[in-house]
Amino acid sequence: MLLALSELRSFQVLALDGEAGSIHDFYIDDATWRVTHAVIATGSWLLSRKVLVRVQDMGVPDLRQSQFRLALPQDLIKALPAVETAAAQHTMSEFAEWLVEGPGADPGGAPDYRISDFLAQGCWRIRYICIEAGDLISPRKRAVPVQRLAPPHAEERKLETPLVKTVIQNGPEMGGLKRVNRALELKLEKYYASFG
Repeated sequence: MLLALSELRSFQVLALDGEAGSIHDFYIDDATWRVTHAVIATGSWLLSRKVLVRVQDMGVPDLRQSQFRLALPQDLIKALPAVETAAAQHTMSEFAEWLVEGPGADPGGAPDYRISDFLAQGCWRIRYICIEAGDLISPRKRAVPVQRLAPPHAEERKLETPLVKTVIQNGPEMGGLKRVNRALELKLEKYYASFG
């Protein structure tokens, strides 16, 4: 099953000795397309501090309870490095401002799509980026395989794909899905395999 990172963003984080906070964001290595760190908001909204936790320490999410259980005490979690120390990678929130561009299939030129989510396998290996295709009146959520993306242009805040507009727009509809079952995952794989 593939999980949308947006579903995990609001999950509660439990320490060995009680509540530690909630997931605020994720850091993503765009060279390997892996989630490397979770950003946890600790404390109350007035005294909140955002700390980094390596995803290896996060374990497997409890999807029914919408939470992660860490094998660390609260005081150790609160003493973890602050968010500012991981500036070399991009957060999921930052990627929401990026564009995905590809060659246009019509005289209108290259389509520009905004990244809306990420689909990850085993939580931490990103398999697809989700984009909004269509227009404001009839937006359609599509998934594009990360192996179909060129290396990112961080300074320009964009990703490029050789997939033409019609291939992306005619891809399987993702709707508001937060979890992709194996049948839809196979449908995605088969669809993109047909374009080389």
